[in-house]
Amino acid sequence: MLNIRWASGAELAAVKPELFEELCSEGLPPVTALKKHLQTFCGYPRFRQRILWQGGIVREEDALDTLSDLQLVILSFSATSPGEVGALIGAAALGRLEELEELLQRPLDPNLAGGHGFTALHASAHGGQVRATSLLLEALAAVDQAGPDQTTPLFMAAQNGFSEVARALLEAGADRNRDCTDVGATPMFIAAGRGNLEVVRILLEHHADPDKAQIENRATPLLMAASKGHAEVVRLLLEANADQDSDLTAGGVTPLLMACVRGHTEVVRALLDHHAEIDKPCTDDGTTPLNMACGRGHVAAARILLESGADVNKACTDDGATPLLRACERSHLDVIRLLLSFQADANSSLTTSGDFPLYMAAQRGEAEAARLLLLAGADKEKATSRGATPEEAALEGEHNEVLSILAASLAELEHPSRAEPHPKE
Repeated sequence: MLNIRWASGAELAAVKPELFEELCSEGLPPVTALKKHLQTFCGYPRFRQRILWQGGIVREEDALDTLSDLQLVILSFSATSPGEVGALIGAAALGRLEELEELLQRPLDPNLAGGHGFTALHASAHGGQVRATSLLLEALAAVDQAGPDQTTPLFMAAQNGFSEVARALLEAGADRNRDCTDVGATPMFIAAGRGNLEVVRILLEHHADPDKAQIENRATPLLMAASKGHAEVVRLLLEANADQDSDLTAGGVTPLLMACVRGHTEVVRALLDHHAEIDKPCTDDGTTPLNMACGRGHVAAARILLESGADVNKACTDDGATPLLRACERSHLDVIRLLLSFQADANSSLTTSGDFPLYMAAQRGEAEAARLLLLAGADKEKATSRGATPEEAALEGEHNEVLSILAASLAELEHPSRAEPHPKE
């Protein structure tokens, strides 16, 4: 039986032989194993404990079989120089475990910050050093201590994709939803934005909030993952019931709209699979996801939206621009062809100027777009609110091929090689 008392003589713990044998079964030195057990009684990590027998310090590797009455003393942290703090942080960053063990045994305070304001636990988390992180946590390093920019060790691990470090920190009680950095981003936010799938998975396992928005711009983790094209992260967040239609940002941008801005087709597909609102007006001008995809020329994303039931003629609220108008504004021929195959209205007009698809094509000299629009029923006699017709726009721009298209018969439009070139003036 091992009897451990405080130096005052007060009894601390009694360890039976069978328990001591169990403590040593993990391969730890006997004294180390005993100290880890005593932490539950005294509250101090093994690095600050010293075991005494008959007035002398018992070394970590000494056998305890013949000893019975032991004393425990707790050491204060050693005074440290800047060099020692740097050595502690460097050992943690590089995973030099023997050096780190020796420094903690002095004992050095694991929460000392270096010149840049970061601790050894920040360094081990930033460097992905799992064992060094575990050693520091065993030394009771403050798991949520923030650096000068408010980043915590968990944030650093999440940022750099070190999933096992993140797991160790979370199991040690790290705040999974803490607002970090100067803009208030959470570990989930940064992990999702960086596409660090396993970190996101571990955070969700520890019940991190999948919808907690960044303080500065109100963007959510799902919005960030969607904007960067991280489809697997998007699916994982959606499976965790993240809000697929969240529009908390100042501009009212949803994840689906952002995916359409960037043309991330797999993200678009994932969001629609989870019933994202397909025609939701977003931003200050009421842009829809389809409108955005068409304006940006993302034909694959536009096709997915249309095949999923997006309204081909739904217009923006500020200027009445339909997806076809947006595609014509930017001369995206493949998108124009796609929209017309889904029966887009070839005669829709902007509410601000009265410009319409055929006029835009004529103005820009887009002969093939003009031909497709005419075949789809575009009115070549239609005028803008300024009274300008497609023919006048083509004449002004000296777009002779467009003029030939405008003058062609239906049969000639169906077989462009039959159309006569328009003579130059």
